Amino acid sequence: MQGVVNVLMKNGVSDTDIEWLASGPPRSSQYDVTFKTEDKCISFLNKIQMQASLSHQGVQYRFVKYGKQIVSCGIENRDACGHGGV
Repeated sequence: MQGVVNVLMKNGVSDTDIEWLASGPPRSSQYDVTFKTEDKCISFLNKIQMQASLSHQGVQYRFVKYGKQIVSCGIENRDACGHGGV
């Protein structure tokens, strides 16, 4: 979860902009981010330009908007053999 927070902060989101940050089921590598306002959600998505994924410290983060203020983040961590771990 700390990696998700780091990516958000690196892209202009502060802790006061987030209402909820929740992890999915165990071993799912999915997180839901709920912004306090729709404007901040849209601002974040515009800043990352709806990229398919962002990279931070060798880990790929995919953000998908599915509500007015909710963004889903999927994490793909590649192990030493190059196999994805989603």
